Amino acid sequence: MVNLGYALKRARREKKLKLKEVASKLKIRPRYLIDIEDGNDSSIPSVYKIGYIRAYSKYLGVDIEEYLQDLSVESESKFSPVEESYLEQTKPPLLTVSIAVFCICLSVIVWQFIT
Repeated sequence: MVNLGYALKRARREKKLKLKEVASKLKIRPRYLIDIEDGNDSSIPSVYKIGYIRAYSKYLGVDIEEYLQDLSVESESKFSPVEESYLEQTKPPLLTVSIAVFCICLSVIVWQFIT
């Protein structure tokens, strides 16, 4: 990320663009652009991170595909798949489901009887 940030900062300076101008044009907070340039992207919401980087690089005319491949591999390694034991623990017990179904059926029968 540091090399990418440096490339973006250099491109912005070469075009003599001010950070606030770019932020206003792209509708991205200046703080996020500073963080991208400094290689400190932890403050940027992960949902928007790649989109912000793409928009910023496209605006500056910087090719970042190789950087994005590194970034996606890096972000994929941060998230581990959910363990199956956790999934098994979250299943509702059969007794609870059976009681719920019984109560619903009983309620429908009583409602039909009353009306």
